Amino acid sequence: MNLRNPVNSVVSAMHHALERGLVGVPSPEATMLLGPSPEGMRRRRPNADECNVVMFEQTWRARDVGFSQGRANESLQGETVVVTGPEGDACVYFASQLVYHVREPNRRFFLDVAAQSMAACTDAAAYDGHGNTPLEKLDYGFEAELARRCTIAKFEDAEHAHMMAGLLREYADRFEHVALTAARSMPADAPPERLVA
Repeated sequence: MNLRNPVNSVVSAMHHALERGLVGVPSPEATMLLGPSPEGMRRRRPNADECNVVMFEQTWRARDVGFSQGRANESLQGETVVVTGPEGDACVYFASQLVYHVREPNRRFFLDVAAQSMAACTDAAAYDGHGNTPLEKLDYGFEAELARRCTIAKFEDAEHAHMMAGLLREYADRFEHVALTAARSMPADAPPERLVA
């Protein structure tokens, strides 16, 4: 089913995100005028110029976006809109409807945005929370490109995908060799090097 309507998708997503979907922004002015709320500082709604918006076409299964009636496996084509607010949270929309809200988007979330392939609503919990894994500290640019290439490979022939997999294995071996060489050459009591920006 084709649900494409890019203008309506962006307008509807922004309206909902600004009015209800995103977390409010702390407002010292409102707190000073009205006094603190029971939760502390009062909050105002985000402004459009404080948000980041990404839109791309994506094909979902009906059940991936929460449709429980009718044909759950039916393919739906339309625009996915991701709105990230000034407090760091994000809303994901499809065909002008909110699919899910992510309070603390993590690395996987932004990589899937880069790959233009968002997870089903049943898997949205995997996007929430940063965690303390070493991967969270790596630059997103490299992995975002890999995620994008992986999505493209789904629509290309198998031979091209095998070639890309072989190239990645070759570079994985090179990185492993570099890491082992560096580990052997470092004195046992040497502190790890600090990178200077």
